[in-house]
Amino acid sequence: RPLHVERSLAMTDWSAPRGAGAVEACRLSAQTQEVGGIRRDLLSGVFWCEITRWRGSGRIELPASGTMTALICVGGNAELQGGGAAVALCSGRSAVVPAAVGGAILQGEAMDVFAIRSPV
Repeated sequence: RPLHVERSLAMTDWSAPRGAGAVEACRLSAQTQEVGGIRRDLLSGVFWCEITRWRGSGRIELPASGTMTALICVGGNAELQGGGAAVALCSGRSAVVPAAVGGAILQGEAMDVFAIRSPV
């Protein structure tokens, strides 16, 4: 199969930030909200990747996003409900909400969960 090197080089934006400049372009000051006992921190919101962290106890609705959402539990316990199914999450476990499921509900005790999705 061809490597498409020439095509890739032609599409590269050589004026884009590099090194520390590229890192700074991706950084976002955390935007924090408290929702029903759960703290929501938007950690990264670049056009191709959104990373959110939920911490605390309670229940939060994850709206339909039209794209897959990956969840990674790094502390506490949580349950993800959506599409007629439920998945238990504890530290070290992960789950995926397919785009076709639409919205979901995340609830837990002392949970610490990261969610990653591509809004594009």
